[in-house]
Amino acid sequence: MCIRDSRGNANNRGNANGNTRGGNGNFSGGNSRGGNFGGGRNDNAAGAPGVDDKRLFVGGIGDDTAEDQLRGFFEKEGLKPREVFIPKDKETNAPRGFAFVSFTNAADATEALRLDGDKLNKRKLRINLASRK
Repeated sequence: MCIRDSRGNANNRGNANGNTRGGNGNFSGGNSRGGNFGGGRNDNAAGAPGVDDKRLFVGGIGDDTAEDQLRGFFEKEGLKPREVFIPKDKETNAPRGFAFVSFTNAADATEALRLDGDKLNKRKLRINLASRK
């Protein structure tokens, strides 16, 4: 069990079997508390600290996916992306397999989250609210 003090510092305590969960640096995901790799606050909720509620992270895009194709993916659902950005590798200039899509309002971004798991160019997309820098 991971207990946090008022400053957010973790204090790991084992259960009766001596096992710890969440605060031991494991790769736990979802809504678990603590941990260094994916645990902690569920940042997929709009208005959560560290989350931009108008900007989405889109993972799983193929190397052959262009920005205009990704824009069209959202537009066919009636959504209007303000900006689509596919980062590229600095050395090879190849797409890195993910993108950021910004919307003018949070309602459109929230609506776009329902497309998580849909396919583009035969690849399943992972769509989440993007973390702030």
